[in-house]
Amino acid sequence: MATVGCTITQRFQFELNYAGRYEMDFDITELAALSADSMDAVQDFFADMDLDSIKTYYSTFEGLSNITVSKTKNVLHFGYDFSDLTALNASLNTAGSLGLQLGDVGDKFSVTNGIFKYDIGNFDENYPDSLAEVLFFVDYDILMNFAQEIESASGCSVLDDEKTIVMRGNFGDVVRNQEALKVEVSFKNE
Repeated sequence: MATVGCTITQRFQFELNYAGRYEMDFDITELAALSADSMDAVQDFFADMDLDSIKTYYSTFEGLSNITVSKTKNVLHFGYDFSDLTALNASLNTAGSLGLQLGDVGDKFSVTNGIFKYDIGNFDENYPDSLAEVLFFVDYDILMNFAQEIESASGCSVLDDEKTIVMRGNFGDVVRNQEALKVEVSFKNE
């Protein structure tokens, strides 16, 4: 992972019907500290951000509710409940208008024959090297918690609770190595 930069943490909570809650933290604390002579002088890069406009933007999506947006010094947090994977996919596909989308536009989440899939697309030769250089400063933590126990999973680690998967890494490495972030999860029959 990058030694100094920012971290995007995404948390997904899925119910049995794949409704749930999405939360994201965009933390640029370390990056902001580079521009200051002392910790007291660190600029708050989110100070002038209009949080109401983000909340209003997401409130226009069908299937989203309980939208929350907040910030602390150099950390932006937002989240919302989603009614199903269609609503979640729609909300994530348009996150690019806020500068928060990585990967291809399209359905990132799906369930086929009981297999849960997450795929943000391939970072292939169509992505410029300059993108990899910028994204080298962006680490990611993606956590997904499910209502049922996991039988098997690929492209991620399963935590000890057997209901949570995690992916951690650096987006610059993903782009540079032309990797894809793809996960498949099957569940135990209960």
